[in-house]
Amino acid sequence: MSAISGRRLERLLLPAVIVTLAAFLIWYRQPGALTLTTVSGETIILPDHRGPVLLNFWATGCPACLEEIPELERLYRKYHPKGLRIVAVAMPYDPPNRVVAFVKRHRPPYPVALDPSGRISATFQVRLIPTWILLGSDARILWRHTGIPDTARLETLLQRHLERG
Repeated sequence: MSAISGRRLERLLLPAVIVTLAAFLIWYRQPGALTLTTVSGETIILPDHRGPVLLNFWATGCPACLEEIPELERLYRKYHPKGLRIVAVAMPYDPPNRVVAFVKRHRPPYPVALDPSGRISATFQVRLIPTWILLGSDARILWRHTGIPDTARLETLLQRHLERG
């Protein structure tokens, strides 16, 4: 291969490499490209193309978060068999050992993920808790609520999106 053809090859490949790298970085930074790790070591990758995912951002020291756990459990038992995944995401400032102890003590039926780096909460711009986010199977945000939600409205949305799935 001559020096001229090598330079020509570089000119052709360099834009392709740049475009590929840019596409990867855009994909990687999207909310749909998140990997969550649960306290039991399970890996959950979003988007979950099997159906909608309800993320619940919480902390062990948040009274409102603890108050809504029975409602999350009820929603899980009712809608998980129909395709809904619920994942509770502990806030970055909540010590992982405290979250693990809480999960061992209370045994929620849905997975609890840790977010020690704050990447997940930052991606979804969660600043206050509790925050509930319903994601479609394509990782689009279908519904978002901070505070204790009106679960009747949420259930209407869930039924509509689970029927489509």
